[in-house]
Amino acid sequence: MKFESLRLISEYCQNDFFGSLNSDKLLVFLPSVNGKKVYPNYPRRSWANELSKKYNVLYLSDPYQPLPQYEEPMGSWFISPDGFLTLEVLAKKISLLAKEIETDDVVFYGSSMGGYAAIILASLLDGSKAIAECPQLYLKKHPGSRFICENVLNNEICIDSVEPLAFLKNGKSKHIRLVCSVLDRHYTQHVLPFIKELESMSEDVDISFMLQAYIYSSYKKGHVAMNREDARKVIDEVFSL
Repeated sequence: MKFESLRLISEYCQNDFFGSLNSDKLLVFLPSVNGKKVYPNYPRRSWANELSKKYNVLYLSDPYQPLPQYEEPMGSWFISPDGFLTLEVLAKKISLLAKEIETDDVVFYGSSMGGYAAIILASLLDGSKAIAECPQLYLKKHPGSRFICENVLNNEICIDSVEPLAFLKNGKSKHIRLVCSVLDRHYTQHVLPFIKELESMSEDVDISFMLQAYIYSSYKKGHVAMNREDARKVIDEVFSL
């Protein structure tokens, strides 16, 4: 299935779409940092045939990764070469696709840098949901995103204003799911501080929020994404909400 909105999205970034004849739901996968110099980079692309039996599936690449100024950080955090966050642009393009599919059931899924983007995009698209796996939630706490902030982000923009917490305050998301191994450094550096800040601003935020922290012996310690079986369970559960 091909949609005109895919052409519009492609003006922003490379994408790969798998339409489902059995679903009006849209699952959007977001890119993580890629140090292999492969472009476009579509994490979990091998899951597409299975997932498209149940969902429309859209894979998005990092729009700026191929540009030379992003070679060192290996990702852009969706900050354009002229220094501005462009996830608002992407959210509008996703909204066009959702209208063509005639759905208001959209789930954004991303890990690490993709988790950062998933929360912001869900906050921008009314009624959507996010699965943010081992996400980077504070741009100063990761070497790549810190590089972007110091060398690419417009110096008149406050870093806090382009982080997920800023978007959650007035967000439109229906549900945010944080998923992280407690043996991942992001759990202590990003997830736990994020939870504390979210608690402190609970009166200003009206969202359904869940933290899914885990320790599985089948996973290596460190910054490791979930396998297909475990991720599929989370995806199905979030869509069912």
